[in-house]
Amino acid sequence: MYGEVEVSAPTIGLNNMYQIRVQILDWGGCPEELELWRSLKPISISSFEAMNATEKDELGYSRSSSITPERTDLSGGFWSIQTTGTHLWALKFVPAEGYPVQGVMRIVITITLRAS
Repeated sequence: MYGEVEVSAPTIGLNNMYQIRVQILDWGGCPEELELWRSLKPISISSFEAMNATEKDELGYSRSSSITPERTDLSGGFWSIQTTGTHLWALKFVPAEGYPVQGVMRIVITITLRAS
């Protein structure tokens, strides 16, 4: 899953910070354990969509956390962002080792940008 967000310059003396929050509303038939990987990069959706699978993987995802049906609200902390302009946020749900790569879940994604 991915989308675009516009990051403006922070007020002088402050830093831009971002958070990606995922709330799982319905686990569906997903594997019992998933890993959530996140990324926020200064590229456009059209540039991202023009990439092949290998290039997308090389964008640099950070492992956010392990997800199970008991842990359905994942937000972590805020991370500093040094660039401004159009950014692509991307999330990747990967089954833990030994689990099948299939399933459907219903989620809410919230991107929060703030200066602090």
